[in-house]
Amino acid sequence: DQVLKQLDERIRDEERALEESKAITENKKDLNSERASDEIRKVEASEKANQDALQKLAEQMSDVMKDALRNKEILHDTMNEWSKIHETMEQKASPEMQNAQQQMAQASQGSQQREQQMKQAQEHQQNALNALREAANKMQTTNENLFARNFYNRLRHAASSESGISDGLKR
Repeated sequence: DQVLKQLDERIRDEERALEESKAITENKKDLNSERASDEIRKVEASEKANQDALQKLAEQMSDVMKDALRNKEILHDTMNEWSKIHETMEQKASPEMQNAQQQMAQASQGSQQREQQMKQAQEHQQNALNALREAANKMQTTNENLFARNFYNRLRHAASSESGISDGLKR
């Protein structure tokens, strides 16, 4: 659940950065100004911070998966899903965030192709955002299934305990 909350924060931060870069690009009269360069650098820094936080989240998820391997009640399917989610974050979202940073770094340094570079950065940001949303949706479904399985196991255990009590009373 904690990982899902942090992933939601990463999604919100990525949405915010994407909106900021769109606003910079849409302001065509100031696009080639020094002020726009400063704003691009701020968005680039925000993108870098979000990528770093995503990397820490991926590491945290790796630790959770290691701990889960010791728990016999967590199904193999759940572990596979977590592994896919981890892979989505590390191999889809993170590289896209890095590509967006690179495009923004280039856009902040030179003003000749700034609009095109910012549009490419936005494309990378959108791809990262899509990957993060995909990971969050998979994680939500996996968590719901895990909670349902846990609830089922508890009910089954309670039923067997009740059955044992009932059998003891019949004797």
